[in-house]
This record gives sequence, C-alpha cells and structure tokens, in this order.
Amino acid sequence: MGRIKRHVARKKLGVLVQKLESTIVKTIRKGDVVTKWDENKYVIVAIDNGHETSTITNRLMKNIESEIEGDLLSVTLLFGAASYPVEGKTFEELLRKSQNQLYQYRNLQENE
Repeated sequence: MGRIKRHVARKKLGVLVQKLESTIVKTIRKGDVVTKWDENKYVIVAIDNGHETSTITNRLMKNIESEIEGDLLSVTLLFGAASYPVEGKTFEELLRKSQNQLYQYRNLQENE
C-alpha cells in the first residue's frame, strides 16, 4: 500500500512540475529566455524592461498561483531576480545577485 501511495504522490508531483514549467514558459515575454539550471531551479534571462528591478517574479507568482489553485499539493516557490544593468553588468554578476536573493528567501522561509 505504501508503494502505491508513493507512486501516486510522485505522479501528482510530476504533473505539478509540468504545470509549473508550462506556466513559466507562458509567463515570459517574447525575447526572454528560460532554461533549467538544476533539478528544480530555472534561470530566466529577461530583456531590459526599463524598470529598476525585475517584475517577472511578481508575474510568475500570480500566474503560478492561479494555475495550481485547487491542487491538493502544497508548494513553496522561491525566486531570485536581478535586472541588467541596474544590478549587474555581466551574466555572472546577475546570476550571483539572483542566487544571493534566492538563498536569503530560503533562509527566511526556514526560520519561520
């Protein structure tokens, strides 16, 4: 019985991950690029939008919340974002800035 429950849970999780990935792709704008960085990490390179900081995380959260509303699984999402050229001029600087932001959010989450 335990194996069946684990199988069902893995299948539901797989469907949820597919929904999340699909929502990410639908949320980014033409010209933006998304790539899977690690098992459950994604990098989005957004074109300059004229804002001081990236607004993509707000759009992602809103769209993901509406997409998975009503699902029986609970999900915690953490985002890190950095905007060119305000927060960095090279890919490495932007990635480091967004990773630091992500880790700060994760630490806050763990301390709650």
